Amino acid sequence: MEKELIKKLDVPYHSQFLEVEDYFWNIRSCGGSCMKMCLDYFFEKENKSFEKSIKDIMEEAGEGGGYDMQNGFVHDFAVKYFESNNLQSHRVEIDKSVTNEKELEDKKLEILEEVLVSLDQDNPVMVSIVKHTLEQNKFHIILLVGYRYELDMNSNRSITSIIYHEPESTDLVKGAYRECSLDIFLENWRGKAIFVSR
Repeated sequence: MEKELIKKLDVPYHSQFLEVEDYFWNIRSCGGSCMKMCLDYFFEKENKSFEKSIKDIMEEAGEGGGYDMQNGFVHDFAVKYFESNNLQSHRVEIDKSVTNEKELEDKKLEILEEVLVSLDQDNPVMVSIVKHTLEQNKFHIILLVGYRYELDMNSNRSITSIIYHEPESTDLVKGAYRECSLDIFLENWRGKAIFVSR
């Protein structure tokens, strides 16, 4: 008999659409929103407050090469920004030379293992996904904050779904702790992740 369990981090939620009034940054702030969630999370753990807003983070990104008008949010900017706030950070992505579907799938599963280790250590992970809007696909960043899993009789763990904060929500309740099946996540995930820890 399998037992269903859940791992969920207590990460504050922020919405780019509700908090960023500047229209230019409002629609471009998924990366900054996820960074704000991470920074609030780690600062609150030490009874401190991270004073900057999502807009502040995005303006610094715009001034410091952290936002590219053609390609969007620059992941290296997030790593440097976290490090400048005394956090450890690195990013991982699948090499562009990997085009074989089976290899891509294997690489995603490999990086997923690192993502799960990070979540197990109570560290949220920023990931880049493909978001489908009508006939268009756009790149988007969400924050992984947990997962649901099953344990079989031999204590083997099987991940069933991914839990995440969706920065594009206009509802503070519905934007936090959303859940999708592992298969849907893997299908839409670009194999890119930004790790952050204390």
